[in-house]
Amino acid sequence: LYLRDPILQQSKSMSDLLQLFCKGDNRAKEVADACSDYLFANGGRNLTLLLDGYDEYPEELRDSGLIADILNRQILPHCGLVVSSRPHASQNLRQQANVRV
Repeated sequence: LYLRDPILQQSKSMSDLLQLFCKGDNRAKEVADACSDYLFANGGRNLTLLLDGYDEYPEELRDSGLIADILNRQILPHCGLVVSSRPHASQNLRQQANVRV
């Protein structure tokens, strides 16, 4: 997931986020809702999220919202996370989430 993407930054739910991958599909919302339900039902097991460009993610969104909830393990607590960032933002990432940097 490219954290610098303005559409991703506006995502309020996992379903919104998943709809980014269903562009052009007339059933995008239905498919995204079903996938979201599945992911929440199993806590994100067998899922690895790649969050690219944490340093480019707006600071005002880092403490709340969907991505913050994922990083803080409030949602999808069992998913794997790989987060890329330039060094200057990694300190904030260390403070926000229980991660190895």
